[in-house]
Amino acid sequence: MQAAINYKRFPENNMKRFLSLLICAVIIITSAFPASASTYPMGPAQKGVPDNVRMAGVTLPMMQASYWDSYPGSDVTLMTLAEIRAENDANIHNSACCMNDLSALPETFDGIKMRANLANFEDQGKLYLNGELLPASFYDRYRANIAGARAAEVMNTGYGFCTNRSSLKSIPNPEWLADDPTDPEWDNTVLAPVLVNEPLAAYLSTADGAFTYVKTECCEGWMPTADLVLCHSKAEWEEARDPEQFLVVTGPEVITEESYVGAHSQRILEMGVKLALSDEPVQTVDNRWDWCNYVVYFPGRGADGLFEKQKMLIPFGADVSVGYLRYTQKNVIDLAFKCVGKRYGWGGSMNAQDCSSFAREIYLCFGFILPRNTTWQGRMKATVIDLTGMNAKNKEAALDRAAPGSILQFPGHEMIYIGHKDGRHYTVNDVSSLAEDTADGLKKRRVRSVVVNSLEDTKRPNGKTWYNELTTIITLP
Repeated sequence: MQAAINYKRFPENNMKRFLSLLICAVIIITSAFPASASTYPMGPAQKGVPDNVRMAGVTLPMMQASYWDSYPGSDVTLMTLAEIRAENDANIHNSACCMNDLSALPETFDGIKMRANLANFEDQGKLYLNGELLPASFYDRYRANIAGARAAEVMNTGYGFCTNRSSLKSIPNPEWLADDPTDPEWDNTVLAPVLVNEPLAAYLSTADGAFTYVKTECCEGWMPTADLVLCHSKAEWEEARDPEQFLVVTGPEVITEESYVGAHSQRILEMGVKLALSDEPVQTVDNRWDWCNYVVYFPGRGADGLFEKQKMLIPFGADVSVGYLRYTQKNVIDLAFKCVGKRYGWGGSMNAQDCSSFAREIYLCFGFILPRNTTWQGRMKATVIDLTGMNAKNKEAALDRAAPGSILQFPGHEMIYIGHKDGRHYTVNDVSSLAEDTADGLKKRRVRSVVVNSLEDTKRPNGKTWYNELTTIITLP
């Protein structure tokens, strides 16, 4: 056993050096921890970060989930899974939410009538391809492609799944059509994202087979036929869409790993993607032993071109959950902060999210199925507070009482509320553009990222603050 230190044996200069080092160590240790519960340390990735990466009114500690999610009651379960399913059922059957109960859709449809309706779409307005304004004749080829689709008076509805992260479009076109010749990253024909393994009902395919018209639970439109697979029967589809044991992606995304023998390399599994866990004794998948991996079923394409459950590995270290997460305010905030800095994509374009799909995919991790856009979400069976017409005192009181994790809205945009501090109210949101005060006046900024901001310090291009523009607070339940 080592003897205790005998300070008498230390020369005087060594003793001074020892005490100096001890004092330095104490200073370093105490500075690394908060002095009280109201202050928070910076994470290692934030040290030395320049001010221009954050917005006015936002400190560096505020850009961490831990600043907002550790208050009394934040980890209380707000709804059970049974209550969440009841909420989903109420919203899906609420016509104002514009959702689709896929299981209850008619199992046959009039293909002749649907083809005529789909081919009779209106021009999409002033759109640009590679910076050039499109002539009205541009759309003729797509009308012809729909009009030439194989159709009959009575056709069977198809039931299937998305196999590759995709998007729904208003017309079956592969081109990127911008609404601004200077903005090549906004396509107004994109409607909504479709996540891997998302269930869908399928109808007509274009004459060239490149696109199929489908309905998901929250939207409908054209998607690339290559991105979906149909089941052999509705019964097979029903069984596959509701597994007892499953994995949910709870990070911004998981990219499936490269494989020369597997059929599902480099697939994007976004937050909220749900995959069934294998119930078979498995040892080898795609030439790999299954140790330290989850074995899941991917919606693959069999030799007959139809649905087949195919095994795939997801690393234990991936940001995933076995089953849904508990619905708590802390978990909502934590998920939102995982996406900070991730890019914006209108309608889910560019494998990204827009403001409402950002909220929708966070809530998917708890088992919620939300409507597609801000307007329809505002009609959900939820606690909805209308702020329009409120005086300033009542509006501030309503916001102060709002539960962190609630959805805040003004026309055309929504945010995840995270709390208030020193008279400011803060959110995490996926924003396309906002306005910034500069020496030359108010300037529009294409932010196109998930950001942390205060409502009071953020302005719209019309010059009004987000706080002034705010119209709605939505809390589930």
